[in-house]
Amino acid sequence: MLSYMLMKRTALFLKEQQLEKLQKLSEKTGAPVAELIRRSIDAYLLSRKKELK
Repeated sequence: MLSYMLMKRTALFLKEQQLEKLQKLSEKTGAPVAELIRRSIDAYLLSRKKELK
């Protein structure tokens, strides 16, 4: 059985250099920029796990 995560659309502003680097990484990995951003946020939140309790 497949489980789907509900997502909400949001907008954010990135520095040009950040977006360029994400696009380059996206091309190399095949992962969409949005997925790379979600993974980055997950990693950041995991690193701050104690503060979220």
